[in-house]
Amino acid sequence: MKRKAFILAMLLLLSSLSSCSSKDSTTPDAETSAGTTETAVAEPVETEIQDDLPEKDFGGQEYRVRSVTYDPSSYTTIFDPAELNGEIVNDALYNRNRSIEERFNMVFTASEDSYDNNFKQLKEMNIAGDNALEMVMCINRNAFAAAVDGYLTNMERLAYLNLGKPWYSKVINDSMTIDGKLFFAYSDECLQMFESAILLMFNKDMMTDLQLEIPYSIVQDGQWTFDMFHQYTSAALMDLDGDGSYKKGDQFGIMTNIDFFFPSFWICADTLSVAKGADDIPYFNIPGNERWISSMEYVVQLLNENLVYLESAAKRTETVQYFTQRESLFCMSTLGRMPITRDMEDDMGILPLPKYDEEQENYRSRVIDGWLHVVPATVSDTEYVSIIMEALACESYKNVFPAYYDNFVSHKILRDEESIAMMNLIKDTRVLDMGDVQWFETIRSKYQGVVEKKNTDFASVTASVEKAAA
Repeated sequence: MKRKAFILAMLLLLSSLSSCSSKDSTTPDAETSAGTTETAVAEPVETEIQDDLPEKDFGGQEYRVRSVTYDPSSYTTIFDPAELNGEIVNDALYNRNRSIEERFNMVFTASEDSYDNNFKQLKEMNIAGDNALEMVMCINRNAFAAAVDGYLTNMERLAYLNLGKPWYSKVINDSMTIDGKLFFAYSDECLQMFESAILLMFNKDMMTDLQLEIPYSIVQDGQWTFDMFHQYTSAALMDLDGDGSYKKGDQFGIMTNIDFFFPSFWICADTLSVAKGADDIPYFNIPGNERWISSMEYVVQLLNENLVYLESAAKRTETVQYFTQRESLFCMSTLGRMPITRDMEDDMGILPLPKYDEEQENYRSRVIDGWLHVVPATVSDTEYVSIIMEALACESYKNVFPAYYDNFVSHKILRDEESIAMMNLIKDTRVLDMGDVQWFETIRSKYQGVVEKKNTDFASVTASVEKAAA
C-alpha cells in the first residue's frame, strides 16, 4: 500500500515521457543512463579528455539560455559573464563560452529570472508551442514537475549527451532514475549542485579555547558520530548573560536553518525517506524504519537540550554571519554560503556531518537540491542543443570546475589542507533523497512542524503520509 501512489505517479510520468520519445535518426546512439565514472573535480583533470563531438558549423545561430538571477552571496548561477574581470570563476565561465562559440560558430544569449518564474516560462512555452529558449535553469523539484507535465525534451532525444563521461555526477544521477530512466542529468556545468551540499563549518579558535580536539583525525578514523557530535556541541553551550535561558546572544553548539537541519540527520545516518527497490521504483521508506526514527529523535534531543540556535529558511545569510561572530561552535549550512566567512577573524574549518555510529561504513552528505539547465519540450533542433550542452559540460569539467574548486574554494575560502581533504570527502559522499527534494512537500515538509515543536510524534505524520500514498 505504501508504494501504490508512488508507483502510479511514476507510471504516469514514464508514459508521458515515452509517448513523446522519438530519437532523431540523424544522430548517433547515446548512453541514456549514468555511466561508471563519478565526476572528478577535486584533482587536476586530464585536459586532453575529449567530448567526442562532431565538427559542426552552426552559422552564427543563437543559443538562448535562461538562468536563475545571480546572487553573489549565494549560489553560482551566472551563465555568461559580460566580460573578463579578473575573478577566476567569472573569467573561466567567460572563456568557456567564447571557446564554444568559436568552435561551433554559434552565439550564446543569456538572461536571468527566478527559478519559479523559469518554471512558469516552461509551462507557457509548452502551451504556446514557443521555441524561445534552448535551456532553462530550474530547481530540481520544478524540473521534476516539468518532466511529469511533459514540458521537457525526452533525454533520449538529446543524443549527444554521453552520461558515461567524467563530467557527469553518476551517484546523483543514479539516485534520480525511475524504472531505469533519467529525466534530466547533472554535469559539471551545474556548479550549484556541488554548492548545495550540506556541511559543518566550525570555529577552530573556539574549539581550542574549549580544549576540544580539532576533529579532522576523528573523521578520518571513522569516529565522527552522533555521540561524538553531541559531546562537542554540549561543551560549547553557554548561558552568557546568566538568566537561565538560551536565546540569541548566548553561545550555542550549532547554528543552522530549519530546512538545512532535520533532514540532514536522517541522510547522514545513511537512511532515506524514499528508497528504491530492485525494480528501481521509489517507495515511502519511513514506516518501520527504526534508523530514520532514531535519527529524528536525536534531532529533537539536540533542540530540547538547547544545543541548537534554529533560524528560519529565510535567514540563511544571517545564520552564517552569527557564526562568524563567535555565537556558535558549528554552523550547518551549504558550500554556497561559505564566502560569507571570508572576513571571519577566528580561524575556521569544515567537516562532514557525523555518521549514525561507528558501524556505519561511510559518511553521507546531503544535497538539498540542485539547480540545473533543462531543455524545453518545444525545442526542435535537438542535435544542436545536445551538442552544445555536452560541450558546456566538458569545458566546465576541464576549465570551470578546476577554477572554482582548486582556486576559489580551496585557496580563497578554506584555510587549511585538512579542510580541503574534508571537502573531498563531502564531494565523494553526496546523496540526494527524492523525499527531500522531488517530493519535499509530500514528505519532508510534513515533519517540519513536529521538529519545530520539539516533540517526537513522528508516527502520526508518517501515518498521514502513508494514508495519502495508499
